[in-house]
Amino acid sequence: MSEKVNPNKSSTKISRRSLLKGAGALSLTGLMAACAAPPASAPAAPAASGESQPAEAPAASAGAAKVTWFMNIDEARNKWAKDVIMPAFAKENPDIALELLTVPWEEHDTKLIALNAAGTPADVFAQWGQSGGGTYYHKGLLREIDDLAAEAKWDLSNIPEVLQKAYSFDGKMFGVPMYSLGSFIYYNKDVFDKAGVQSPPVDWNDATWTWEEMVSRAQALTKDTDNPEKAQYGLQIALSDLYVGVPWLFGADPFPPEAYQAGKVTTVQFNTPEMIEAIQAKQDLFQKHKVTPTASTMDLLSAAGNPLVTGKVAMVFQGGWGIWELNALENVNWGVAAMPKGKTHQIPTFSDPWYIAKGAKDAKSAFTLVRYLTTGPGQKSIAVDLAAPPADQTLLPDWYGNFKQISAADLEKVYTGALQNAKETPASLLFGYAQVEDAYNQIMPAVWNGERGVADALAEVEQRANSELKKI
Repeated sequence: MSEKVNPNKSSTKISRRSLLKGAGALSLTGLMAACAAPPASAPAAPAASGESQPAEAPAASAGAAKVTWFMNIDEARNKWAKDVIMPAFAKENPDIALELLTVPWEEHDTKLIALNAAGTPADVFAQWGQSGGGTYYHKGLLREIDDLAAEAKWDLSNIPEVLQKAYSFDGKMFGVPMYSLGSFIYYNKDVFDKAGVQSPPVDWNDATWTWEEMVSRAQALTKDTDNPEKAQYGLQIALSDLYVGVPWLFGADPFPPEAYQAGKVTTVQFNTPEMIEAIQAKQDLFQKHKVTPTASTMDLLSAAGNPLVTGKVAMVFQGGWGIWELNALENVNWGVAAMPKGKTHQIPTFSDPWYIAKGAKDAKSAFTLVRYLTTGPGQKSIAVDLAAPPADQTLLPDWYGNFKQISAADLEKVYTGALQNAKETPASLLFGYAQVEDAYNQIMPAVWNGERGVADALAEVEQRANSELKKI
């Protein structure tokens, strides 16, 4: 295998659209919450601009089928594609010529649509632009793959069913994830040890690890909050409520079941007892328990660097992408643990599949690349070279070996436990998600700052989001 590359080397902001910009990965830098509430930007890759340029493909046999492989400009991921996958794929498939086409992140979706409209679609692509699978499906960009899988007798037995079916819309399969990130608690071991507080468990079946216990330990780890220079907070919620982070633990979901089946949301319900309870529990972290810093306080805490690394924050409630940046830091004593249990233990997972364009000229050749990347040698490369948890569970030991701070046994427990409790984030699945997210982000900051009541704010979110959904 080639030198390892990090799929997280790309700029990110605060939304699912930004998450996709960073290869489905956000970092812990700044520890801002993901999506509606703030996550942070990852180490930025060198800027790229101008017209997209196809990468030079390895030599293929005369008359070889041509497959266009499309992705956003990302230094690490593009290097992996060109230096690792394309040469290896060419050796196994000399009758298929790959052409890598890269565009700036902000042009990803526009270019996809334009190529499709021109009758020259990008044959194979992922959701590394502003949208997700549900949007691509409803814009007519995706080709179903059930027939191709059946003809090839594609064996998916090593991929959990939750991932096999994650990108199925209206009962048809359109993609199988190449990797899947769960959601975890990250923590600073030194802060816990110094305070004499028990570290959170890696075992998701630990009955003592509840939402209330998480809050209790966060209180024991919070001090000097009236002095930003000395302040230490027990917990940062860095996972968006709409991904869905906190609400699912409380048995709440603003998106109805039929939306997930259709890949499109037409109406939402925020003003429900379950959502009110969940969001009240989150507001209490800021205003009642005072264990979580507000956005303005986080800015101050971040001035000296990553607050988890500097010890300004003891625990972070976040998606699986945080493991990449922490692993890249030296001399940081960090750990990863299970999410606490609320009324449920359901958490979001963040998976990225490869898709085949609806108008692909040679769908069978495109499918050969998709299968190679999701269940073939390309899948192992994702585990080793990109350090991403592979969808193929037999390759997880290869992924565990990337992390020095965590034993393979502990990482296995925390990761497989997450997957057993996971459901794919609606940010990837639902056409219309962006409209809901925008409404939520405009209204909720006043709730976290204690300036507005939860029920009143959620009622307005529901009204505004439903109004916007009627326009699409």
